[in-house]
Amino acid sequence: MGNKAHDPQWTYSVVQIPWTGAVGEYTALSYAMESARQLFDLAGRRLQDPENANGRRYSLRDRRSIAELMLIEYAAGRPDGVEYVWLDEFCLSDANQQNERLAEEQRVEEVGRLADIFRAASQVCVFCHLPECSHTDPNCPWSTRIFT
Repeated sequence: MGNKAHDPQWTYSVVQIPWTGAVGEYTALSYAMESARQLFDLAGRRLQDPENANGRRYSLRDRRSIAELMLIEYAAGRPDGVEYVWLDEFCLSDANQQNERLAEEQRVEEVGRLADIFRAASQVCVFCHLPECSHTDPNCPWSTRIFT
């Protein structure tokens, strides 16, 4: 039995809805970019903007590509059906926003809600590339995120 994320017959759809704190049960996916980037590289994906000049390590387009792979891998291990998922790169700014500056303004506003978003989640799925990591060690890339 193969991984459905790599099955060309497998499809998924994503619809962004505003977070109001009252969307019902949802899963918050959390990862350090370092861990997600390793998965991205292992999957044979390549950055579209490797020489990003916007002051961030990754462009908005590349962050969304990396996050999309995280979502695909998460969904591949789940039963078919509808599930609400909070995933920062898709939820911190409007998914249709392509302007880096405007997306960053939206992101800054939403970052203040991270603790509430994770606290209200019915479950939090943490992805870390370090084997057998407890996520409490200061060497864990996930545990050094500001809201953790």
